[in-house]
Amino acid sequence: MRGVMSHIRLCFHITGPAFLCTLIALSAATAHAQVFTVTPEGLDGKYVEFQPTNVAISTVPLTAHNRQDLLRFLQAEQGFTIRPLPISTITLKANGPMEPSGSDYINIIREKGLAAKAGERVVITDVKIDKDRIVLEFNGGPEHKHKYLRHIEIGVGGMTTPLANDNGQAPTGTRIALVFPNAVPDMTGMQVEALVKPIVDFNLKNPVQAYADALPPWLRQKILDHQVLVGMNGDMVIAAIGQPRSKVRERENQMPFEEWIYGEPPDPVQFVRFNNNRVIRVEIAKVG
Repeated sequence: MRGVMSHIRLCFHITGPAFLCTLIALSAATAHAQVFTVTPEGLDGKYVEFQPTNVAISTVPLTAHNRQDLLRFLQAEQGFTIRPLPISTITLKANGPMEPSGSDYINIIREKGLAAKAGERVVITDVKIDKDRIVLEFNGGPEHKHKYLRHIEIGVGGMTTPLANDNGQAPTGTRIALVFPNAVPDMTGMQVEALVKPIVDFNLKNPVQAYADALPPWLRQKILDHQVLVGMNGDMVIAAIGQPRSKVRERENQMPFEEWIYGEPPDPVQFVRFNNNRVIRVEIAKVG
């Protein structure tokens, strides 16, 4: 079938051990090619960037009544992650930086594991309000609920029973500790959500939009425009154009690759070729 199709081909180039992917966008109107470069380091590097919020906060301490309202508002709230979340605790200073940050943030994900990828839906499963912080646990948190009681057993004679049992599954959630300079101020749940927006956005209702918002602006727009670029990973391609109709694994010049196929004749068929989870070729074939 592909032999009778005319092809619009996006070429690629790889040099050296550092995987460098270049998109050549062909224009029907001109022969000029616009070149984009995407590297794995650049795609991961965006997560070391952090823009603090600027939310107006009261200087009055949180009242008992509003404390209860805050707990009710936040419990079971759902949002979408703006960045990958580690199976660990993130400390976020109100209108300030977060810790860990920079390369340490990437390292903690590699060390502790990934609780959620960028653009995934998460839910608040526990809320605690302490003197100077609001602690939000997502998807069960990063630790067993009774991590100390698990090691204590009681019993009579030779029979003992642990005070707390595990379900056998390792924790897979994350925790955000929102820290204030002094006491937790009098505030609403919407203000809390605005303060943690650099990490989790509670206003987004579309996972594709949430995933795209975690990317650089030019790449975000390509995904929202349903365009695939050489250098994208599988998650980006799915966010841009959805799941493929089929997948084929082959080899070319001793290089293994996986081809994702979209569409069926007589409509245009798009072939997206991957190597090591990076797009190395995008090909659109039309019957004719």
